[in-house]
Amino acid sequence: MPASRKHAGILTYRLKRTLLEWVSAILLSIGLAILAGELTLRLSSLKVTPILNGVYFSEHPHYFRDQHNAFGYEPFSSNREGAVYSDYKNAWVEYDVVFSVNNAGLVQRRTIDASERYTVLVGDSFMHGLGSRPWFYDLEESLPSLRLANLGVPGTGIQHWSKAVAWFEHLHAPVKKVGVILIADDFFRPYWIARRSERGVAFCYEDQCGNVFIKHQAVDPQTLIEQWYEEPRWGSANTDWVREKIRAIVVKLRLGEWAINLKRSLMASKARDYFELNKNSFIELAETHTLAFVLHLPEKQEALSNKWSSESIEARAFLKANGVNYIDGMEMCPLTGDDFYRSDDHPNTIGYKKIQHCVANLLADEELSTQRMTAAR
Repeated sequence: MPASRKHAGILTYRLKRTLLEWVSAILLSIGLAILAGELTLRLSSLKVTPILNGVYFSEHPHYFRDQHNAFGYEPFSSNREGAVYSDYKNAWVEYDVVFSVNNAGLVQRRTIDASERYTVLVGDSFMHGLGSRPWFYDLEESLPSLRLANLGVPGTGIQHWSKAVAWFEHLHAPVKKVGVILIADDFFRPYWIARRSERGVAFCYEDQCGNVFIKHQAVDPQTLIEQWYEEPRWGSANTDWVREKIRAIVVKLRLGEWAINLKRSLMASKARDYFELNKNSFIELAETHTLAFVLHLPEKQEALSNKWSSESIEARAFLKANGVNYIDGMEMCPLTGDDFYRSDDHPNTIGYKKIQHCVANLLADEELSTQRMTAAR
């Protein structure tokens, strides 16, 4: 063998060996860093939020409208919706609720009469009453003299509400006043369109689609949540089962939980892009309709800490600057951590009862004020 070829072979061998040593050293350093981080988190007093995976299901997903050209559900339909949660070891049903809608597809008992003028209440799943028997049923019974319409739809934000009120007024009945029941997150949501099928419902925006409700099957919770892992996503033939299997391994580490929570906080910061769009939609709603009140409810973490988040403080400042009848739900309702589900972020039956009493009092006060103004003229 020529000396030059032999020399080249020796150099190649040394380079491979050096590269292998470097890779081994890097992998060992990463492994030691992970081990050190894991031990630090386990031995320290630093709290790491447990990672739970929640899946919403619907027995009749095709009843859910697109929330773009039509809002609510298919008229006179009976619906069943619920939530299944998993800690990657066990799965359980957090809630499972059946409810019905009226002739306009809204979650309420009374039908809409086109000859009447309505006080329309807009909001998200808190207004809808997701997770419990709809509290709007009791609200209607407690205020029989008022004409009320419930435009609360799960997952919607303020951009949806201004369009929903216009849809109601155009197709169903005149709007007298609008009451707004919101959480801070409503200001940071995109304007999505629901794509529904027999398999489930996906929320789509900016060329992205994410499955929200999956078709309920008569199976145990563990099987139902595994079906969600393998459900094809809109616009893609791929499944998420590999990602979920990896995630199931990662969450067994405290460091893995910390990393996932960090990723969530970084993703949440992107939602600020929608803040200006939602503020503009709110201004449009306030300029085109009389707002009776804006009830600002605390989210679960805010109720647990009894403290408004920075997002809520920012939303409150915007609302007050626009001169609306702002109601501090932390004071008026007042919701605590016990008024929410253990795993889910929605209020439980007790929490919704508090919301119902708050809204009933606000509507009664608003009606009394209107009557006094009419009598004084």
